[in-house]
Amino acid sequence: MIVRLCEKKDLEQVIHIYDLIHEQEEKGKMTIGWIRQIYPTKYTTIDSYFQKELFV
Repeated sequence: MIVRLCEKKDLEQVIHIYDLIHEQEEKGKMTIGWIRQIYPTKYTTIDSYFQKELFV
């Protein structure tokens, strides 16, 4: 597995993965502690990208 700094081309997929995690948590299939529309959101993801703090 290779971990690298997120590139612009990765953003939509990262946002999609976060949405899938939110769905699983809301269905009670996993517990992460994230709250939809609080963290992570599309905007926190984009901010992390611009701060060079988002890795894939």
